[in-house]
Amino acid sequence: TGASAVVGPASRSLAELLNDDNVQLQHSRLQAGAPAPLPGELEAFRSGIEQLRAYLSGDRTALERAAARLATVGYQLKWVEQRYLYLREAEPARGWGFYVLDTRAAGNLLVEAPAPLDERGALTAGGWLFTTLGARALALAGAPRAINPDGSLDVLRNRQTPFHVFHQVMARRDVLQVRAYTAHSSEALTGIPIEAFRAGTTLPPTALWVKTTLPPGLDLARLQRLVGELQVHWARTPLANLQRDATDAGFAELVLNRADLRRLLARARFAPGQA
Repeated sequence: TGASAVVGPASRSLAELLNDDNVQLQHSRLQAGAPAPLPGELEAFRSGIEQLRAYLSGDRTALERAAARLATVGYQLKWVEQRYLYLREAEPARGWGFYVLDTRAAGNLLVEAPAPLDERGALTAGGWLFTTLGARALALAGAPRAINPDGSLDVLRNRQTPFHVFHQVMARRDVLQVRAYTAHSSEALTGIPIEAFRAGTTLPPTALWVKTTLPPGLDLARLQRLVGELQVHWARTPLANLQRDATDAGFAELVLNRADLRRLLARARFAPGQA
């Protein structure tokens, strides 16, 4: 087929690649700042993701166009395990995120981890739930929310990010966000004092916050088997969340406590991709 803009197939598994990029993300904590995308870069990224959506809908000619457009903004598109399309930044990474599409998924569930550098374990948990729940797409934010003082890469507040563009193109009222409690979110959601959370004397409950309706691609009974005891709130959290606000229904936020997160991460290590 001539020179292809799509790299691959990758020799490593999706779990291994996600772990590699998790290490890279942890390194980004040390950066003093990260470049925010320009409007033209966001439009090129949007165009590339739209072409990927067309490919998933049956347009086989769209894949090369997607890879070429995404390459103009520093993204590589890799085939992984003969089923996943893995979208990652070429070096040096700017903190714009990692994205995965399952070309064999039956539904449209989008799994997102909007703050994996602020919420330890959320990236691995999100990646495992993506494969285990048979989701269509995975979006992982690539920088700490406060890495830039102006909040330009805070994906939960700023719509001018590749992460939110990916959400706009791929979300189909079928979204699960994977979060882990921080001292501040625990206080806001459960009233547990910051000092008590940090000391580990009080554990907030793992909870699922649902906006209007459950995501169609989310099997609640199965999720409960995977993560353990789960409180379900048919309400919005009081925390800022741009993706929730942009999705009028079928949006859920899973907030994991330390114990359930450890249990889930152990399952991910010993049985990646298995329920």
